[in-house]
Amino acid sequence: MEERGRPVGGDFKHTDFGKIILPFTLLRRLECALESTREASLDSQPATIEFLEAEFSVDFDALLS
Repeated sequence: MEERGRPVGGDFKHTDFGKIILPFTLLRRLECALESTREASLDSQPATIEFLEAEFSVDFDALLS
């Protein structure tokens, strides 16, 4: 698809879309499949999450919401 004479998709070649879209599609499907166990998994590993937040300055609550 084109918008105002420019290809939609930025600097990516049309042939590269599969290489880019497929990993994100798989990640999303995995996220959906694991949704039912997400809270239990997070609750069972609070020390790990606290360590990662402190070590890498990442706010997992913001990332996971």
